[in-house]
Amino acid sequence: MTNQQKPTGLAKIGREIKRPFRKVWREIKRPFKKLISYTLRKYMFEVFREVVGNRQLCKQIVSEEVAKRAVGLHSLAQREGFDEHWKNYFSSISLDELSVRKEVLKRDMDETSREVVESMFKIRWENFLNMDNIILRGHDELFFGLTLPNYKREQDNLNEIFTKYKCPYSSLVSIDGCLPMAYGLKYLPVEVQGAYVSGKDVIDGGGWCGDTSMMFTEFDTRNVYCFEPNPDSFEGIKEVIADNNEILKGRKAKITPVPFALGAEKGSMTLYSSGKFDGSTTSMDRELANTKYEVKVTSIDDFVKEHNVNVGIIKLDIEGGEYGVIKGALNTIKSQRPVLSIAIYHTPRDFFEIKPMLEELNLGYKFMVRHFMLRDGWAEYTLLGYVTSD
Repeated sequence: MTNQQKPTGLAKIGREIKRPFRKVWREIKRPFKKLISYTLRKYMFEVFREVVGNRQLCKQIVSEEVAKRAVGLHSLAQREGFDEHWKNYFSSISLDELSVRKEVLKRDMDETSREVVESMFKIRWENFLNMDNIILRGHDELFFGLTLPNYKREQDNLNEIFTKYKCPYSSLVSIDGCLPMAYGLKYLPVEVQGAYVSGKDVIDGGGWCGDTSMMFTEFDTRNVYCFEPNPDSFEGIKEVIADNNEILKGRKAKITPVPFALGAEKGSMTLYSSGKFDGSTTSMDRELANTKYEVKVTSIDDFVKEHNVNVGIIKLDIEGGEYGVIKGALNTIKSQRPVLSIAIYHTPRDFFEIKPMLEELNLGYKFMVRHFMLRDGWAEYTLLGYVTSD
């Protein structure tokens, strides 16, 4: 049984038994959201005071609005079906098979990658056993053992990000996401950055507000194609580029917003969104959104061929569609061997199956897995891949 099939047997019975109680539980826990928000704000304040060392700055970024958004994103992840994907996957295969797939994922990777894989698997498995666990799950071991040291080493860069770019969202998102580690590019050997990144083009899948595209221009790239299918966010990206023209005009790279979704092949799809720069809700979940969009879809292979793109980096963080997009990029990967930075935390198929699929190509890729987010243990796990020679 694959993770696309509906649960059967005991899993199906359990799901049906729980169904009538879910609405009641949502009403019961509603009064506790303010307490959760306060707890989260206090936690994030302590983390960022440790990292940034600036109390006033921490007060500014760890606001009630940010805490409410973080709590909302946790609920959002469950309602969008991310947790349901994992639950169905874990219910459909044996523990022995899960163990085999986890070992295949860890195979030939460095020790840190193996630890990160184990940490994410543990969090997901515990979440599977107890779907109502709290938002701060997994923080102590994962964040302070593996993630926080990276942020301490990047303290100067963290403070610089606050003031470098003008972006229409809380600075917490930049600090607490992938930007400080440049979506993994800072882990690459210097020779890889020179041979496979410098002077080449970037496919930025999941452009959101254009922040990552601006970051990619720092790496001596040529063209950065920023894919964002949400029409409101697409227009917003153009505004952000204009707002940051002073810093961007001195760089060689040019950012080109592209109003398409990425997929395995050309076509169209329906997306639902709650508004501009609401990236996590630009999905296929109509319950969470107030606006419906019919958007065009292209594959990376088709786009690269049509526009003669010389790809140095493929970055994907597109809310669970990564596996299909990689399927539609295999020709480009085979012929150009770009650096890969792929989010693998949305679905178990992304987590367990993207790396083995790429390894079957025998292109000489080396892989690592890193975790970039301080405020949540389930998000921002990224598979990095690169080759060192032809």
